[in-house]
Amino acid sequence: MQRVSQQKFDYLNLTLRGLVVISKALRKGYVTNQDVRKLYSLHKRSKRGENFLRNMVSEGYLKRAGYDKYVLTEKAYDALNTLYSIFETGQRNRILVVDNNASL
Repeated sequence: MQRVSQQKFDYLNLTLRGLVVISKALRKGYVTNQDVRKLYSLHKRSKRGENFLRNMVSEGYLKRAGYDKYVLTEKAYDALNTLYSIFETGQRNRILVVDNNASL
């Protein structure tokens, strides 16, 4: 069984930690390396927070807005809207894939 902090929302390629950082950026307007370190109790010289933010940028959820300042992208807003609708309804819409080549 995976730890909760490593659980992924596979349909969005977003970790639970990523969701928390995106939510923090939505509330504050931006997110910094110091915010990530405070959220996850990382040492000030730890590079994990900085690397985490770089990965979020490469995945398209954040973009740089200055030195050590990151803002949300449209992909992040779409992910938040999708997740909030899933949390409200308690289920996600299932996509039915029909194979036309299957024999009956």
